[in-house]
Amino acid sequence: MRVGSASRQVVQPLLAVFVVLSVPHVATAQLGAGGQTIGGPGVVELNETKSNAGESMATVLVSENPLSACATVRPIKGIVTGIYLGAGDQEAHFDIAPTGEVLSRTATVCRPSVAWVSVHCRGACAFEWRVDQAP
Repeated sequence: MRVGSASRQVVQPLLAVFVVLSVPHVATAQLGAGGQTIGGPGVVELNETKSNAGESMATVLVSENPLSACATVRPIKGIVTGIYLGAGDQEAHFDIAPTGEVLSRTATVCRPSVAWVSVHCRGACAFEWRVDQAP
C-alpha cells in the first residue's frame, strides 16, 4: 500500500505542471467578438500618407442610427494617436498616443450617440479594432 500512495504523490505534481504549461500566452491574444459587438473585430493596416502632416485615418464603423457605443483599439504596428467617436457635427476625440518608451497600448472609449468611429495614426500603422454597443 505504501507504493500505491507514493505513486499518486508523483502523478499529481506532473499533472499540475502540464496544466500550467498548456495555458495560452495572453500577450498574443486578439480581440474577440462579445455579446454586444456591433462592428468588427477586424484588423486595419494604413500606409503612410504625404498629406495631413503624416497623419493617417480609417473609419471603422458608420451607423445610420446613433447609439451608445464603446470602441476598443489594439495597436499592432506604428503609433495610434487617437480614437474619434461622433454623430452629425459633434465628435469626441480621445488621445491614446504613447508617451516615453511605450510604443502601443490597448484602449477602450465609450460615448453616447455614436454614428461613426474613426482611428487616427501617426504615419503608417496597423491596429485591431472592435465596437460594442454600450449597456
